[in-house]
Amino acid sequence: MAAIAPVLASPGAALAIEKTPDFPTPAADRLRQVGDDVLSIDIYPMTDVAEQKTYFRADLGHRAIEPVWIRITNKTQGSRYLFEADNIVVAKNETELTRAERARSSISIADAESTEVLGAALLAPPLLFAGAAMISEATEVRRNLAEKQLYSHTIGPGQSVSGFVYIKITADAGLSGYQLSLSLRPVPATSDPEKVFHATL
Repeated sequence: MAAIAPVLASPGAALAIEKTPDFPTPAADRLRQVGDDVLSIDIYPMTDVAEQKTYFRADLGHRAIEPVWIRITNKTQGSRYLFEADNIVVAKNETELTRAERARSSISIADAESTEVLGAALLAPPLLFAGAAMISEATEVRRNLAEKQLYSHTIGPGQSVSGFVYIKITADAGLSGYQLSLSLRPVPATSDPEKVFHATL
């Protein structure tokens, strides 16, 4: 398990080239949905290569990366919740997920039963685009990754935030069956416990 890394370069620093389309909200029947009467979480693993090329200008799965779109909605009328992107945990099964949640940063990313959640900065050359024909192509893809990434937010009453996290996968193997966990806590801090949600990818 690893936390989401910060993006080191501003999306605006990319070359002035055509922007990819904004990603629309998937149809309800394509979403994994979890939540309670306070918060709702919608999750969409983007496994389709055509979609990845449309919205990222790259076949990310071929490079052992799976983008996962997440939307978090605060359904309350007066409460605020803090979502911290580096608290997302992905693991192969519920046992490993529980272990990762308890120890988070102390669990090695080399653990065979857990996987990495990467920031857009870590997907830049040479890790992801060593074979790119032109630097401008790699720059465009990196910009799209950064612009569409899900960042930390304080979510106010009635508000939603959404974006992608990028998860390292084994080559030729997706995230089907993996467990994802994310947590939110009330702001300002209260005696209410942190809310933790689990979803199967």
